[in-house]
Amino acid sequence: MERQCCLKSRPVLNPLPRQVRGVESPVILLNGEGWKLKKGVDENEIISGDYTGGWESVSVPVQPALHQIQGRYAYSRCITIPDDWKGQRIFIRFDGANGLAEVYLNGHFIKKHYGGFVSWDCEITEYAKAGETCRLSVIMEDKAGEISIFNYGGLIRDVTIYAVPEVHLTRMHCDTVFDRSFTDAALTVHLSFAGAPDEVRLQLEEADGSRIQLGTIKTETDKEIDFSVWVKHPEKWDCEHPNLYILIAELIYAGHVTETVTKKIGFRQIEKKGKEVYVNGDRIKLHGVNRHDTYPLTDRVVTHELVEQDVKLFKEANVNFIRTSHYPPRPDFLDFCDEYGIYVEDEASICFLGYACRQLQNDPEYKELFLQCFTEMIERDYSHPCILLWSLANECVWGDNFTQLIRYAHAADAQRLTIFSFPAGQFEDDEQADVWSAHYVAFDSDFSARQDAMGRTVCMPADVPVIHDESIHVPAMESQDLGREAGIRDFWGERLDLFWKKIWDTDGALGAAIWAGVDDTKKSEDSLTGPAWGIIDGWRRKKPEFWHVRKAYSPILLEEKTAECGGKVSVAVRNRFLHSNLNEIRIDWKTDKEKGSMFGPDVRPFGEGILVFPISFKKGEKLEVTFTDKLGNLLDEALFVIGGTDYLLPGMSGKCPEIQYEEQYIRVAGKDYEIRFSRENGMIQEGVWKNQVVVCGGPYLHLTGLHLGKWSLASMQVNEESGCVHIILDGAYDQVQVRFDIRLDAEGLMKTEYEFVDMPYSSPRRVAQTGSICGQSGGYDEVGISYLVPKESETLSWKRKGYWSVYPEWHIGRLEGRTSKHYPGGINKQIAVPDREWRFDEKDTSVYGKYDICDRGTRDFASMKFHIYYAAVGNENGMFQVYSDGKDSVRMQTQIKAENIISSRNAAVIYTGNWHETDIHNRGLDGVEMVSKTAGDSCEFTFRGTGIQWYSSLDSICGTAKVYLDGNLVRENLELGFPQGMKNPRYYEKFYSRCVYTAQDLEEGKHTLRIEVTGKNSRDSFNSYVNIDHFVVLEDDVLGESRLIINKDYNYTHLSWGIYEKEAVCVGTGYKGSVCTRIGGLPV
Repeated sequence: MERQCCLKSRPVLNPLPRQVRGVESPVILLNGEGWKLKKGVDENEIISGDYTGGWESVSVPVQPALHQIQGRYAYSRCITIPDDWKGQRIFIRFDGANGLAEVYLNGHFIKKHYGGFVSWDCEITEYAKAGETCRLSVIMEDKAGEISIFNYGGLIRDVTIYAVPEVHLTRMHCDTVFDRSFTDAALTVHLSFAGAPDEVRLQLEEADGSRIQLGTIKTETDKEIDFSVWVKHPEKWDCEHPNLYILIAELIYAGHVTETVTKKIGFRQIEKKGKEVYVNGDRIKLHGVNRHDTYPLTDRVVTHELVEQDVKLFKEANVNFIRTSHYPPRPDFLDFCDEYGIYVEDEASICFLGYACRQLQNDPEYKELFLQCFTEMIERDYSHPCILLWSLANECVWGDNFTQLIRYAHAADAQRLTIFSFPAGQFEDDEQADVWSAHYVAFDSDFSARQDAMGRTVCMPADVPVIHDESIHVPAMESQDLGREAGIRDFWGERLDLFWKKIWDTDGALGAAIWAGVDDTKKSEDSLTGPAWGIIDGWRRKKPEFWHVRKAYSPILLEEKTAECGGKVSVAVRNRFLHSNLNEIRIDWKTDKEKGSMFGPDVRPFGEGILVFPISFKKGEKLEVTFTDKLGNLLDEALFVIGGTDYLLPGMSGKCPEIQYEEQYIRVAGKDYEIRFSRENGMIQEGVWKNQVVVCGGPYLHLTGLHLGKWSLASMQVNEESGCVHIILDGAYDQVQVRFDIRLDAEGLMKTEYEFVDMPYSSPRRVAQTGSICGQSGGYDEVGISYLVPKESETLSWKRKGYWSVYPEWHIGRLEGRTSKHYPGGINKQIAVPDREWRFDEKDTSVYGKYDICDRGTRDFASMKFHIYYAAVGNENGMFQVYSDGKDSVRMQTQIKAENIISSRNAAVIYTGNWHETDIHNRGLDGVEMVSKTAGDSCEFTFRGTGIQWYSSLDSICGTAKVYLDGNLVRENLELGFPQGMKNPRYYEKFYSRCVYTAQDLEEGKHTLRIEVTGKNSRDSFNSYVNIDHFVVLEDDVLGESRLIINKDYNYTHLSWGIYEKEAVCVGTGYKGSVCTRIGGLPV
């Protein structure tokens, strides 16, 4: 009785007909041109038929916000009903009318519908006449902020018109249940009708086109029918063997087949046993991603082709699970998941109740709306074998309106499991979902425990499966780490690998889904805004994280080193498939002299075994291996150096270079090179190899996480020793005392040791204001030394030890590489389809903001290269080289030309009013800022160039400023203040030396920038200060020398979200490091 009561809420969604007797095309897509859009339309205009004035031509699907239209608006178009639709019933299908929709035909109200991302029908038979043209109008009202922040945007998915007979199918879904041996299966087909057909004939079409006759049902009733039949030895559907059948229903009425409906189905059975979940009798682990519908030029509107591209890319990345955050996907997305084999958590469009949306979880007036959103999703998607989980909502406060959703799901679907993706405020006696959802738990916590949304450090034993269906956040919010360089995206792979291994090894941990699959960036004027948190970008280019997902999620886990087995090469292997034996996998291998193919050993899922290759064990020989499944999917690849590899640093030649003492410098010269060391500061002034300058400064202490002062030399000792020149520099960066110990031979090999002789500051402490989501792991980000290289040093090359044995050429972390400072095609355009790989981009407004002037070089050039054996920077005329044993890391940092950087103290900067100087402790250009809060005070700077940047600090006590350029007001209310958010681990932090305004592409010549204090607070700030740190004058080329940074230790201290962190990099008195470099050489 309770089940029947629940199912009264089930909506009706006609299955689209494949064929209708007497009708050539029963389904017509209404997408594309021919639509009109208007802002602010009400029903009176539609009813009166007034379509004059204010209507803009658009192509549907489209989000009106792209046309600067939001709130309330209307779509309209004319439709010609085909002549052969006479006598049929006619419906309009909306696959995504997002918000509150009111449908009209020829001015007649048809239906109202609230919600988005689900399919629904409205019948127009009464007003649509065959052979005539009618006008369809849809009034939309955005409803973001009620039960979902995403319920806005109007007609964002397909609109279809279709015809069915008077007597037709209104429902066709199916269930499958296997026998105990998972050999034969019972197929149950659920049918409902409008009217009473004579009979229905059911068939099952196999992959080869042959058909199985399931039977003929004598109906003569309009009541629902459940028809069950045993199918012998069906091919099972799972994520590794996505075998599909076509269910065909022919409706017979008055002796004719009047309607044919087809549906792709799979034989798949889901069971929960204790804390584990099984599919077709096999225990499963879900390794997945979260996915939004998103594209930079169209926002939430995505095409059929993009949807398939997403699924294929995720499959390539060894993803077997996708959560459709935070709304149901397009229908064809589920078709592709069925086809390619990916499990799905299908999520209702309910999210963020309690903090980003209103608290409606207990409001009885919204009970039916909650139920509608959920039931429409289930009714549309019921027969897809890919769906394992029905998700009630995302990150909401629990309430009674969710209780009915669990009850409905259990009544409507006996197999699939329910989940509430990260609930808050739920009590033990509330209705419980079948699977517990955890988001961003601490890495050192129990992955099989209940962890509550509002108490992240509290872990309680769980008696149900636990899935981490939002976790392992791709770097996007860590602006300080990302802003420094893109290597954080390479390091993220290590975090993912360790997290996934722990999930795999934890009983009761069902799986995890990375946030997120695709960057959620969109066009805003001439730049992209929004979080770049995907493993692919919005254009669907592979990012570094894509490769890490592919490797960490690999179903084949190999030992890093080979072993000898009976004189042959062997490698230990673990089977991390769910449904496949390793003997199904083809293994292709090759060495320098041999190659071959074989199938894997007999190892079942979750088992372990040994791969033995039919080659002799020869130390130092390379072995390349690839793994391919039966469907032709390349799953993984590996490279082994048999017996391992030893790397040794070059030794000193034993030959001493010449020393010459000049008034201002000391000259050291050897074979084809000379270096000049300054007598004033002890640093290299210039290093020349074969008349080519290859280094022009250094060694400098590099310490990220402490604002060092300027270097001051205390003493310089130069001695000629056996086989080398020995230089000792003692000095300090303010209070930090440092020694550089340099040895240089006649061949240009230079070994530099550095030591913190007196470090008076403690290393940064670990802080975490809001549990595991946001923190700072403590310690320093980078510790090492750096050298300046000339502006002409355009090329970086390297060889390194990687976390994985194989990287593709497009990856910033590839094991060997050579890259240029700039891409030959110039700076990338943010709002056009890219013409290059992701690594070659320079402009990145999602990280550096709308004022990004692209002063870093490409991502490939600027990103950290970890654990190098060798690196070199320079050009075709000479290089500055670095050697290491795999422990050091290098990165390049371009620099603005010194003459283009204008200090706040510069005499050319004119202040009027009550400005005063404030000490900011080395955190800005000169360690000071000019500050005022008096309305009318101004700062004026006249420059010659093509643009200007203003750098300031940002603080909760800062106000607003007016900005004038050449006497014209260009910014009336520039805000310098910001509210302190709870996602700052320190809760309060002042941000220094931030670019707050940029003018670019000015006519070359003289210009004047004027900044005027308004005396007004910024929004949510507490005072009205305006700060001046420095200015940068822009011209066609603002870059000067580059800095080669060689790090002994590194970390990304702002990476949080609960997952693995490196140990803090601590520096105290006595901390030492060493670097081996060479002056000169040609590119490798």
